[in-house]
Amino acid sequence: MFASLLVASGLSLPTADVTSTFPTFVQYSAAAYCNQIWTSGAFNCGIRCSGKLSSTQIIVAANDSATTGAGFVGVNPDLQTIVISFRGTSNPTADGEDLDFFKSNADFQSAKPIDVPNPANSPLPTSLQIHTGFKNTYEGVRQAILPAAANLAAQYPSYQIVFTGHSLGGALAGLAAVDFQNVYGYDDRISLYTYGQPRIGDTNWARYVDGLSIANRFYRVARVGDPVVHLPYNWMGFQHFRHQYEINDDGTTTACSIDSNSGESSSCLNDGGEFNVARHSDYYGWLNGQSTC
Repeated sequence: MFASLLVASGLSLPTADVTSTFPTFVQYSAAAYCNQIWTSGAFNCGIRCSGKLSSTQIIVAANDSATTGAGFVGVNPDLQTIVISFRGTSNPTADGEDLDFFKSNADFQSAKPIDVPNPANSPLPTSLQIHTGFKNTYEGVRQAILPAAANLAAQYPSYQIVFTGHSLGGALAGLAAVDFQNVYGYDDRISLYTYGQPRIGDTNWARYVDGLSIANRFYRVARVGDPVVHLPYNWMGFQHFRHQYEINDDGTTTACSIDSNSGESSSCLNDGGEFNVARHSDYYGWLNGQSTC
């Protein structure tokens, strides 16, 4: 269904090649870094708001000063897509070093949106542990983001619901996609696109995410040599969920093989000798100095 909608809307998507959609949603991730969005509440961010994204209307722009978390909810009638994009951090090392490395239960029950008296599913299992800093940052904008996205989902029943973000924004998008599905459902409409995303939680979290009905539409894109995708480290008890894609030095994007019973990919993550912080902004040209707000 997603493929047919995107093709009809002008996005080229052969059914076997989802990678052709990656530049579109990283553009939304890049737009979330633009201050104009947070000051005006409108999708006004220069070249990053251009092209296929230009018809986007922002419904909510949430910016939490206490945690620096930020995300917007918008609707794009040309792409027939509801988009929820989260801002990353301006400091690449902050994703794994400056935020709290301790883990907390992945349970957002205490912050359930007030307009959902009967959540679609039960609370997330208490055995799931996630990065405390990421959880706190997400909860700073959760109350504004989730209900707005749910209202749009009901208003536009044929539209896909896409969560996206770069770096820290990717971690927040991953939490939001899982949380949204657990609270509201919409299993057949949710997709997740993250770029340069750090690890979010422990092995239990990663395997839980892999088992969700929406997990086959989770796309975790990493640039070869991006150090942030290796944070927090495995030895600290963190693990990625599946479906990693890697952007190679020649500009091509390939699907990574997955190690047995793991979301990790030794074929793609075994590049420790090539780490370069500059590569954390090297995602289809939308996050580096060539693309300004």
